[in-house]
Amino acid sequence: KNESVDEDDQWDEENLPSLSRIKTVKKESCLILAFTAIKSSLVIYLYYNKLTIEQIEELENMYNFLKSEEIDNPYPLLFVSGEVYNKFIEYTSKHIIDVYIDYSYVKKRLEREHLMHRTKDNDFMRIVFEEMQLIKEKDHKHYRIHKNKLSSLNKSTSASRENNFNNIFMN
Repeated sequence: KNESVDEDDQWDEENLPSLSRIKTVKKESCLILAFTAIKSSLVIYLYYNKLTIEQIEELENMYNFLKSEEIDNPYPLLFVSGEVYNKFIEYTSKHIIDVYIDYSYVKKRLEREHLMHRTKDNDFMRIVFEEMQLIKEKDHKHYRIHKNKLSSLNKSTSASRENNFNNIFMN
């Protein structure tokens, strides 16, 4: 059954998107964009049709779920969940000593564990510097001038990094 939303679509009660469909969309990293299109069509649908109390409650629950996910994970295109984002912040506040090698390790390990979406190294470091403000300008300049890519997981792995990562992300 096709649940995509077009402006010309006419929705009946059987064709309303379900919460499970919204969760699937979230996993595909299109959460807010998809819901915005659905929400616009739902406003029109709600205006012209009578819904049961249960249908209205389900729509309110979907909306509240989506809003909480957006707040919990300010970087949904980077981290798979708000929980991973919060653990990333905890990890960086406790265990980043050598900016280049430590961020290399945590990024590559998060990607390997499927806790972070695949992201280009330079985009990741730009986000960490400009948006998250977790590294200093001089460290970011040094990365851009002298490195311009992160080390591989094999080259950045150490026993202490692995232990620190496991204690925060794998428990």
